[in-house]
Amino acid sequence: MGELPTQLAIDCLDAQDGVVRLVARGEVDLYTLGVLEAAVEEAWRPGPATVVVDLTGVTFCCVAGAGVLIAARSAAAVHGVDLVLVTRPGILRRVLRLVDGLEPVPAGSRPPPRGAVAPVRLP
Repeated sequence: MGELPTQLAIDCLDAQDGVVRLVARGEVDLYTLGVLEAAVEEAWRPGPATVVVDLTGVTFCCVAGAGVLIAARSAAAVHGVDLVLVTRPGILRRVLRLVDGLEPVPAGSRPPPRGAVAPVRLP
């Protein structure tokens, strides 16, 4: 008997002051990758100033999931939307930093003001 596909739930909280907040729980893998991609894209399409993706409830994220987050940040920026990722300390935060210079904000932090989000390049 094979393993069951993993689960990923993403809630979209109402936009307040131009900020849409997505809260993800579960695992991001090849089975659930499309769920993450669709939710992030749908969140920035209405044109909020900022989309916050709270990944503190994500227990696993494959490299393809990190790629989706990096691509989503670039696509949102083209449309004038800041994409802010909130992560727990650990591997996902390190991967995002190393691969794209993305600097996720720590859990419990407030999103930075509009226009203050910029990639951080490591030496």
